[in-house]
Amino acid sequence: MDEEIAKQIGATGRLDPFKITTIGNNTLDSPNSRRVKVSLKSLHRKRVQFRARTVASLNLGPQTVCATNIENCRHLKDLKEQLIYDSGNPKILIGQDNWRLLIATKIRRGPPHQPIASLTELGWVLHGAHTKAPYQRVHAANELHTSKETIEDHSKVDDWRWVPTKLNIADTATRDVPPNFDSNHEWYCGPSFLYKEPSAWPTERPTSSEPTGEEKCLTITESHRAPVIREAIPNPANFSKWERLLRATARVLQFITLCRKTTDRTFYKRTIRNEEKDPDWRKAKNNPLHRTQSSSLRKTADVKRHITLEAEFIREAEKLLIRVIQGDFFRQEIDDLRNDKKVAHDSRLRPLQIELKDGIIALRSRIAAAKGVSKDMKGPAILDGDHRITQLYIDWTHRSLHHCETEPTINEVRQHYWVIRLRPTTKRIVSQCVPCRIRKAQPSVPATGDHPSTRLAHHQRPFTFTGLDYFGPLSVTVGRQHQKRYVALFTCLTSRAVHLEIVANLSADSAILALRRFAARRGCPTEIYSDNGTNMHGADKELREAFKEEASRRGIVWRFITPSAPFMGGVWERLVRCVKTALYTVLHERHPHEEVLATLLCEVEYTVNSRPLTHISVDSNDYESITPNHFLLGGSARLPTPGVFNEKDINSKRHWRRSQILADMFWQRWVREYLPELQNRREAHGRGPDLQVGDPVLIADSQLPRNTWPRGRIEAVFPGADGQIRTVEVRTANGLIKRPTKKLVPLPK
Repeated sequence: MDEEIAKQIGATGRLDPFKITTIGNNTLDSPNSRRVKVSLKSLHRKRVQFRARTVASLNLGPQTVCATNIENCRHLKDLKEQLIYDSGNPKILIGQDNWRLLIATKIRRGPPHQPIASLTELGWVLHGAHTKAPYQRVHAANELHTSKETIEDHSKVDDWRWVPTKLNIADTATRDVPPNFDSNHEWYCGPSFLYKEPSAWPTERPTSSEPTGEEKCLTITESHRAPVIREAIPNPANFSKWERLLRATARVLQFITLCRKTTDRTFYKRTIRNEEKDPDWRKAKNNPLHRTQSSSLRKTADVKRHITLEAEFIREAEKLLIRVIQGDFFRQEIDDLRNDKKVAHDSRLRPLQIELKDGIIALRSRIAAAKGVSKDMKGPAILDGDHRITQLYIDWTHRSLHHCETEPTINEVRQHYWVIRLRPTTKRIVSQCVPCRIRKAQPSVPATGDHPSTRLAHHQRPFTFTGLDYFGPLSVTVGRQHQKRYVALFTCLTSRAVHLEIVANLSADSAILALRRFAARRGCPTEIYSDNGTNMHGADKELREAFKEEASRRGIVWRFITPSAPFMGGVWERLVRCVKTALYTVLHERHPHEEVLATLLCEVEYTVNSRPLTHISVDSNDYESITPNHFLLGGSARLPTPGVFNEKDINSKRHWRRSQILADMFWQRWVREYLPELQNRREAHGRGPDLQVGDPVLIADSQLPRNTWPRGRIEAVFPGADGQIRTVEVRTANGLIKRPTKKLVPLPK
């Protein structure tokens, strides 16, 4: 039993390796064999239990009886439901220990050359073909047919000579051994007339016109023996590339050709000759082909360690593979064309104009008169896209065209062959190509998550939850020199207000000083979010040491986003772009003084904080659009203040004054107008598979070409509050790193 079948049915057992040596020193070695118990039940018979051994592969020839053949047999029509057959290689071999399973209780025979059905314990079984000839005659005829093919391959009919019965030394092996049977006998030396001139050889012909027994047997089996071409090629299922299968088949053909050339390997046995009776022996024994040793046989031909594979064998191997494909799928069509019949109406080749060329079905195209076109294009051989060999050829064409798309691959295949179901087969092969899948693979994008609570913390002081980012450098004039300055952007995660501070450099000291200035003007934040810049890490460490007491009292928490994930800090990255646009518009690549730059930053800060957060209404009676300045300055700063209020206004009948005191109008509008706009998700369902521990991935890097992106394997995942994985830990050649899933391209396992 094949290991594959045993795994599919769940048959397990103890490991019991075995090794069998058969006649001819053929060895069957199965180190992973197991003893299993199998319960087998046919469709309409009782259950049978037996023991079996598993092997890697039985390597049995295919059985070609299928449902179509059964439908054409009248004596099997009522057994159609009980005979479930399909073309394929047998996976279970019934041994002699279970001979009872093969005993036939009923036999159904049809016309000659149609299969026979036998009723066994396993149900109805098909086997053989009915013939009226006795078994002995068929066996003898097959052997004679094999001998005839061998003789015709090694000689020509014109070179044959007739030998009289009395001079035929082959009869010696069928008679009693004569008393003078020694090394000088004709059995070893050959008939005496061979040492004479050919003109002296016997020329007598048989006088009787009655055909011999050999001729009778030969005419019996001409229709019973079909040429077997599959034995000459390796199993295509064991190959993953067309070129390897083609060269392996060519090597087999080359080996067969070398074996047929008996002159390359000639063996002579030492004999005793009389030099007086044979005067030519002294001259002939110096010939290299006649050199012998006293006690052993000697091979006179030189054996080459490596033989170059000629193009002729490759062409013959390709033709042989084409015949195998057509023999598996178009056997009936080949027989019809050989018998000058039309193909059946239900044949897949019926819509095509076909012809038989050298035993191969070819397409009769309409471009036969074209000049400068190859014969393969004018009359391409017909292949089936479901055959393994055809799929290997399409895959080779796809790879030879540098992994191009489907259409160029189809066009190239059409230059040589006409493939049935070419397009769907090519699409499937291209979609399963591993290099193409790696080249086309896209990062795994998870579904957009919920907004963090820091983005939704209304009725809180601005900058309670702050995002921090740097941009620059900007060139300023200090005396007669140009120096670099950076800008620290603080943004309120809730109100989207910004605060800009000039930073001298990217050191941790400058970050701490900028933070102190910001806290003095806007208040100390509760949480600070930033990316993974080295200056940010240093500032976080020094803040914990320098402001240990103050931090514990104020509760400042510094959080970092995932490395190489700037999109996770989009809340401040978008504002950095707004500030850069305003600065570049004003500066025009000039180098202002530091005092001028500080003034420009304040004005840009005011401009950015004046941007509307909600829809701008064209109705003059509606409120003005809410802006971050409403939370910082109490209004847009371009409109006059509503007035001066006091405690008496609480009980005032003027509703607009009462609302101004009793409710925080800006936060109410923020909740009512701005918050609903945050409901939409850009990626509602995500794209790509969910990454798991152990998955191989490609780490995307915008600074490198795609074919140089590093590879890694996921070691740990960090799911969010909604269970979605957006950050993972990847092991690379340089160690462990954290990356967002949007920067990871899953690879085929």
